Amino acid sequence: MDRVLLAVYGLQVLQKQNEQILSNFGNNLDFLKVFHDFADYSLKNVEKWPRTKKSTLVFSCAQPATMNEEAREVYGVFDAGRDGDRFRVRDFTPKEDGEEVDDTIHVDRHHHSTRDVFFYLYVPKMRKRAYLVLQRAESHGIKELLMHLLRKYMNLQGLEQYRVCDSNLINDKVFTTMMEKGFFKELILTKHGIPEDIKELNNKDVKVPVFKGSVRTIYQATDLGRTWKDWAAGLIGASRQQPAVGNAQVVVEIAGEQKAFDEVSMRLDLNGKQKTFHVANTGRIQPDLDVTSNIEFDRFGNPKLADLLAQARDLEPV
Repeated sequence: MDRVLLAVYGLQVLQKQNEQILSNFGNNLDFLKVFHDFADYSLKNVEKWPRTKKSTLVFSCAQPATMNEEAREVYGVFDAGRDGDRFRVRDFTPKEDGEEVDDTIHVDRHHHSTRDVFFYLYVPKMRKRAYLVLQRAESHGIKELLMHLLRKYMNLQGLEQYRVCDSNLINDKVFTTMMEKGFFKELILTKHGIPEDIKELNNKDVKVPVFKGSVRTIYQATDLGRTWKDWAAGLIGASRQQPAVGNAQVVVEIAGEQKAFDEVSMRLDLNGKQKTFHVANTGRIQPDLDVTSNIEFDRFGNPKLADLLAQARDLEPV
């Protein structure tokens, strides 16, 4: 069964460089209703995004989206995939004598393979930022396709002077929440380069010849505990004040001694959601959380919408 990954993004509407109030921009427009209308449009019109030397991406809404104006939310399921992918559907049906029959259906370029993508949008009143939760596949994402077609839809509606922009919301705020309320499961200290001679392993001379490779020190536990959490939070705070540049190392203090590492990674768990944060290479931090352990599946192996909705609401940044 596939993992269920939910990613959180911030959405803004800009007119040139000016951020708009999302619940009231333009001529009394509400972005909550604009997004719902976009979902309704996609339900009735299969959108396509032709790409040079790549498969055309296809997008529609799998079912009517639900909008709750009082709660300021809209949610539903998109249907997204690639047009023209050639693939085979194979059905091995055992016969009475035990022999298996391969009934293979060949699918040609006129078909497209799609998957369901849960979405949830919360648009607070009188604010300049909404937050969007999207279900992600492990192999590829949905966000770029959605943003492309949402901008295209707004242009069709005569709103070309406005541009929807997205950003990752999950990193700093979610790190603080997960560290304070969750479990610190794993700490990895990584240093690149292995000495050519094992006798030089503890030699601190930077001129010692090294091979390509990495040395990793890993600390794992059900929960590393409060002192480890305080240390990690302090390290994150220090890294924000002095951001890493290029190949700059992370300097940490352990037991009163300063040591340099090329990367420090931390794996956290909060209510079954797990995420790994990186101190130096923050670009490696994926915008998603694994919520599989909090999801029930129907008899067809699909995650239940009610569970997805509950997890999405729980991901609202503090």
